[in-house]
Amino acid sequence: MRNWAVLVLLSAAAVIAQAAAPVATASSGEDFSLKGAAAPVAGVPSYPVMAGDEIQAGSASTVLKFKDGSTVTLAPHARARVEDGGSQVAVRLLSGGGTYSFSQAGFVQLYAGSKSVPTPGSTGQFALESARVSTPSARIAEPSLVTPPAISRRR
Repeated sequence: MRNWAVLVLLSAAAVIAQAAAPVATASSGEDFSLKGAAAPVAGVPSYPVMAGDEIQAGSASTVLKFKDGSTVTLAPHARARVEDGGSQVAVRLLSGGGTYSFSQAGFVQLYAGSKSVPTPGSTGQFALESARVSTPSARIAEPSLVTPPAISRRR
């Protein structure tokens, strides 16, 4: 009976440790915000990012590097939240824009607000304002989020 209790406690500790493991690291050339608190960069090469953390870039870009080697770079003053999606990690852009570089397809999912961002290539740019994605060979915009051009009534 005692061995069973020890096994249950060790299993619970392993689950808690895994749930609390960082999903990415954040680094920047200038101070940025992590979980609403200042993250000074002097003497700190990178900060661990956990699922649920919100990151706001300061006056310089902030790079999120994930376990698989993928990166999401937030443009200056952009804000995003990292979310756990089970076998995937989601980056939800809350303001601004950024770039991505995926080392393997499907590990990191991008969202602009509540909309999923299509990522047809392994590298590209994305922004919340237009839910637009640019890759080296294509530009994709979600029609429901893009304002149509004004139509002139002149003849």
